[in-house]
Amino acid sequence: MTQATVVDITVTKGSNDMDLIAPTPSDPNTISESQVNEKKPLSSAVTVTVAGAGGAGINLSRPFRTDPRINSVLFFDTSMTNIRPGESVNVITNGSGSGSNRSENAADIQRNISAMEKEELGLNDVAIVVFSLAGGSGSVCGPLLIREYARRGVRPIAVVVADTSHAVGANNTLNTLKTLNSIALNNELVIPVIVLSNDLASRRGDVDKMGMNLISVLTGLLTAPTYEVDRNDRLNWINPSKVAGSSLGVKILSLNTPGLTVDTDIVLGTQSNDMVDSLLVLTSSPDDDLVIKLPPARLKKSGFYIDKHPQIIGKISSDISSIEKIIDHVERMKNLSNANSHKAVDRLASNSSDDLIL
Repeated sequence: MTQATVVDITVTKGSNDMDLIAPTPSDPNTISESQVNEKKPLSSAVTVTVAGAGGAGINLSRPFRTDPRINSVLFFDTSMTNIRPGESVNVITNGSGSGSNRSENAADIQRNISAMEKEELGLNDVAIVVFSLAGGSGSVCGPLLIREYARRGVRPIAVVVADTSHAVGANNTLNTLKTLNSIALNNELVIPVIVLSNDLASRRGDVDKMGMNLISVLTGLLTAPTYEVDRNDRLNWINPSKVAGSSLGVKILSLNTPGLTVDTDIVLGTQSNDMVDSLLVLTSSPDDDLVIKLPPARLKKSGFYIDKHPQIIGKISSDISSIEKIIDHVERMKNLSNANSHKAVDRLASNSSDDLIL
């Protein structure tokens, strides 16, 4: 199996009793006086909201409620069934849920999200919006939250879970991806996405854990105090079209660092070797050797941490071949579903209006 590395780790405990992997500073004396001035620079971090939409989004976002690096953690859903005691959620419809039907509450979700106050949305520099592509509530709420954050000056990043293992989920996955790209183009956005695949039910725990790990590493890349990378460097990394002239639309975001082996069947789009739209590279000192070969990029920014951290490289790429594979799989499933659609039931059908057929 092809594998790639993403995250160097220390282990802390999440509030849902799953191990959450998060890079943390361990040696405050890494940077010598000969490398930098003794005076600490102003913070180069951006402020971050994590918004979990629907069941999958809420589950993946839950451990970050106590993460001091994150300014707001918010839950959005169309019912209370995914909420645990002591938690709160923005119920954005009548509370009956969507039942895996994307159209069930779409009009209400769109109207209510547009009308939300800024406190309800937790407006910060960046919003990491987490949701399933394959469900009902999250797959509508997630993209509309991304659109609303962008309209209010917040840079959106999507962490999404695809599931093409069943016909309804496959169709929802494809239509949600189309929705995301349409929102990006119609609102002149770049929407970076981390794409996870949940096609095998037995791997759900692995998918959840990997998603939490990547959200944690992404948060570190956005918030750790650094030299030579300022706030706008990070914001322009998310939106390379602003300074590099790259195309708009959905783009793959991937994270690389030593330490954690990632199953590339779960984390899609990590193997791109083409030119990427933008690179953000952070190391523990300006003289660190890079542990992986960097692809050519339209925009590249490098810096180093004030305290010791694992090296992290964030790539945003227009190579969405992993999404094309999802689309191909969905099309094959649609054809198979249509070919086998209720054949036996159709053959049993009768023109008689009587229940009793003799």
